[in-house]
Amino acid sequence: MVGGSSDAELCHRVQQFLFLEAELLDDRRFDEWLDLFEPDGEYWVPMAWNQPDPLQHISLIYENLDVLKMRMQRLKELAALSQRPFSRTCHHVSNVMVRASDAGSVSARSALIVVEYRRNEQRTFAGYSRHTLSRDGDKFRIRTKRVDLLNCDADIGHIRISIPF
Repeated sequence: MVGGSSDAELCHRVQQFLFLEAELLDDRRFDEWLDLFEPDGEYWVPMAWNQPDPLQHISLIYENLDVLKMRMQRLKELAALSQRPFSRTCHHVSNVMVRASDAGSVSARSALIVVEYRRNEQRTFAGYSRHTLSRDGDKFRIRTKRVDLLNCDADIGHIRISIPF
């Protein structure tokens, strides 16, 4: 968006929301992260670059809020073998750009780097996030979150990451 101070203020508020989302994931505050989503919210990580939709193509991850809740519950318990020991992550969000907005929603794109450390192995994932946020005054909620990993089509074990990007 290009424009005056209200556009700059909106961009700042969206940035703060995305930074909060990253903090919640890094701090393993999964219930609070889930509370950021609309009841019909979706989280999508495509398997192909420029994948047009999650329904006609295979995705690395495509989950609604109910499935996300199940996954987050498993991540909180030691029952998840993929989290013995728990992963430590650092989500770095930058280059936040508000692409469109109206009274009820905001679309934003950001650059994302996620570093995961577990069992003496550190892995780095990079890509772009696209959020569609519902907005009610100064409050935002996630309708959709799409994460396009730069190497989404590489055979490098993306499935092994349990913490959302």
